[in-house]
Amino acid sequence: MKSLVIAVVLLAAGGWCSMASAGGSTEVKSESETPRFSLSVSIGKNSREQFFSAIRSFSESHAFAYRIAKSDRNGEHYLVQLWREDVKLVAVNPFSATEFQVDIYNTCTCEPTLPQSQVLALGAELRQSISQVKSATFAK
Repeated sequence: MKSLVIAVVLLAAGGWCSMASAGGSTEVKSESETPRFSLSVSIGKNSREQFFSAIRSFSESHAFAYRIAKSDRNGEHYLVQLWREDVKLVAVNPFSATEFQVDIYNTCTCEPTLPQSQVLALGAELRQSISQVKSATFAK
């Protein structure tokens, strides 16, 4: 009898892969779990839609698919995901309604990844896009 293998991949901050089989469960760590670029930004509650608009524009101009979703019942916390074949971007505000952590990760280690110089350039363009939001303040 063939053993059944099920893989679950979540595009959450850091991402993870868990494999379950007839023999048990194993967590697989990979380079896709280490951010290649990070920034922290404060966005006023009244500027949140402008922030999301900047993320959408950035996504469309850099060929990312995107998803912006509330992650709590009160509508204060969000999960923002951008992905394409080489890298993914995750922005979350789990602890404060106004403080977002934004990270760029490898999508998968099985494919050639984007050179670090291009990741940094992408991050700089993302920062520039977000800086257009009137209340955006970046942590040092």
